[in-house]
Amino acid sequence: MTEKRPERTRGPYHHGNLKAELLRVGMRVLEKEGEEALSMRRLATEIGVSPAAAYRHFESKNHLLAGLVERGFQLLIRSTLRGAEADVIAAMRRYGTGYLRFAIRHPRLYRLLFQEPLYALSDSDGLIVRSAEPAFTLLVEMCQAGIEQKAFRPQSPISMAHAAWALVHGFAHLKTESCLPPGLDTQSDFLVAHEALLKGWS
Repeated sequence: MTEKRPERTRGPYHHGNLKAELLRVGMRVLEKEGEEALSMRRLATEIGVSPAAAYRHFESKNHLLAGLVERGFQLLIRSTLRGAEADVIAAMRRYGTGYLRFAIRHPRLYRLLFQEPLYALSDSDGLIVRSAEPAFTLLVEMCQAGIEQKAFRPQSPISMAHAAWALVHGFAHLKTESCLPPGLDTQSDFLVAHEALLKGWS
């Protein structure tokens, strides 16, 4: 996963927001070809800058991947927030189906979001952990709202959020790793399990 950094060459480059462009092109390569196809040199060549210019923004491939993870979690959160539901049960259903839909549409990105070795290699500043927190915090807040609205009996909203996340993440993992039978309606099966979970809390 590591990539040797070349010696920097002097001289300015003129490409506007190069960091954003590296992330944009990197995301495209990741989604189409997978993580193995990514390299700083390839992205620099496609964008039309020197590798040294690219390395000014990302010290290594791992740091680029961390940037893609940050962007990926932003997209994941957006996928779970479509629409506005006053009812907490409907909001949690929307969160789960949005999460699962994101994983199905972006399997390579989804795998990267939960790639444990990457956290150890490139997250010394906590970027990945900070990027992931809002998605879980949102789930905790919905569980707390459900308790306050008396949709759920009093219990730990954090434990509830862990259970809800484990359920949807399990379905997403099985789907993206092709562990489910072909033709299975994953969304429908997930909703059956999700409704059973919520009823157990009421």
